[in-house]
Amino acid sequence: MTTKWVDVSQIDWNNEEIKSIHVDTRSFTALVDTGFCTENYILQEKAEYLYSLEEVKAIIDKLHCLSLDGNRRKQIFYSSCPYGLNLKYIRAYKVCHSWILCSRYDNLEKKSFWEKIYENYKPKK
Repeated sequence: MTTKWVDVSQIDWNNEEIKSIHVDTRSFTALVDTGFCTENYILQEKAEYLYSLEEVKAIIDKLHCLSLDGNRRKQIFYSSCPYGLNLKYIRAYKVCHSWILCSRYDNLEKKSFWEKIYENYKPKK
């Protein structure tokens, strides 16, 4: 496991040993874990909960882009986003050959959750 926070741009997305990624959306830094066990997650085999690694990366990258304001970082989970503190942390866990994405309290999120964020995100003026 990585014991220090790294910028999300420094994640080695080609590392097949990665088992989980914990992103702090206040700074878009992450802890990357190669030893996490997902046995505690019981999933229904439904496509709306399962992501490819490319989809995980795209969601994190899009949220990162939304959070930028010029050269200053904004905290995306504040009032400019209707999902508030649920987005303080985003957790991605590898499950077999797919990934799941969770919001702050390990709430399992469907793919439609992230689309709603993109549609409803209103940057502060």
